[in-house]
Amino acid sequence: MFSQHFTLRSRILTLGFVVTIICLLVNLSVNIQLTLLTIIMLVTGIPHGSLDFYLEEQRYAEQKRRINRAVFFAKYLLYMLVYGILWFFLPNLSLIVFICITAYHFGEIDWILKNNKILNSILIFIYGLLMILFIITNHIDDTAPLIYVLLKKCFTIMQIVRIGANILLCCKIGFCIIMAFIFTVRKSINWSLRDFSDFLMQTLLIYVICTLMPFYLSFTFYFGIWHSTLSFDVIRRQLNFTNTMQGWEKMIKKSLPFVIIAVFALLLFSFFNYLSFFSSTVLTSLIVGIAVLTLPHLQVFSKAVRAASMINQRTF
Repeated sequence: MFSQHFTLRSRILTLGFVVTIICLLVNLSVNIQLTLLTIIMLVTGIPHGSLDFYLEEQRYAEQKRRINRAVFFAKYLLYMLVYGILWFFLPNLSLIVFICITAYHFGEIDWILKNNKILNSILIFIYGLLMILFIITNHIDDTAPLIYVLLKKCFTIMQIVRIGANILLCCKIGFCIIMAFIFTVRKSINWSLRDFSDFLMQTLLIYVICTLMPFYLSFTFYFGIWHSTLSFDVIRRQLNFTNTMQGWEKMIKKSLPFVIIAVFALLLFSFFNYLSFFSSTVLTSLIVGIAVLTLPHLQVFSKAVRAASMINQRTF
């Protein structure tokens, strides 16, 4: 079992710093970065959303109810279909929806303590929104061409770059403001001074790592390693897998059938999307495909977080 004094978050951040140092010493080509991104997405990114049925089944069992498999998968696929159609016809609105729904999801994983107070939920959303906008705009020269493919009817690449630079500045100011606010109201959300200092250090380390890493690696680290691994840990606890190598192996094997289906669906959607000329790059098509897969996952996962008895439980 992992040491009490060397938590999963600390291990991930340590790994991030090691990779950052390597990136500063060795110039990794874009092809290498994309290869690493693909591998991590297949190992943790997609799999961490492939246990949704079992999470919902567990939640039903705790309520002494039986889940209807057909209804669950029908609703799951319907959400994906509707959101996919929305991306096709209204990419601007879909991008905004995606950022908003993932903001809370990222925030609830990064947050150290959970409680049922409305203020806590608002802070989680704002923090998650700042983080996702920071990830997107911190390397705006790299992300602008990808965003342009989705928003080319509204903006030029140069306009996207300028807007991104302004958003990045707002994010930096926003992080300072929210940290000052959390420090002020920490007692209202049941945080100790230690909780605040740990959270502040965590945020600073993520900021430094994602700033010094090139874009594709920073995205790989934050989403594929940091977010997905911590999400897996929540799922592990909710599904009662032990915190051992054997426990993690069992959980990953349990996810494999749905991972294969998800990868096939993602590739099929991306191929159709690419042929339709909605997204003129394969990478942007894959990003849209991941967004479509993400919507129903967020609804299931947020319920699992609330049901995992994480209220007032330290995760750092």
